[in-house]
Amino acid sequence: MKQQTEFELQPREFMASDLTWSVDLVVASTIEAISPVVDQLMQSLKTSCCPPEQEIAVEMAFREALANVIVHGNHEDLHK
Repeated sequence: MKQQTEFELQPREFMASDLTWSVDLVVASTIEAISPVVDQLMQSLKTSCCPPEQEIAVEMAFREALANVIVHGNHEDLHK
């Protein structure tokens, strides 16, 4: 399975009440895939819409969501 890790977001004004952000990614079902994907997502968010005071919370939410999908949803099955 080929992992997609490159994407770009356009800068936008941050409005928490109006925030909708969507990215389609293919991520390998391995724990090792989490950090590179989250790092790329956070880099894009930092340059587009994430206020500095929210970065840690957003990064933790990304990590937790990906870990849940990989470990509990896909059971680290590389075919999923």
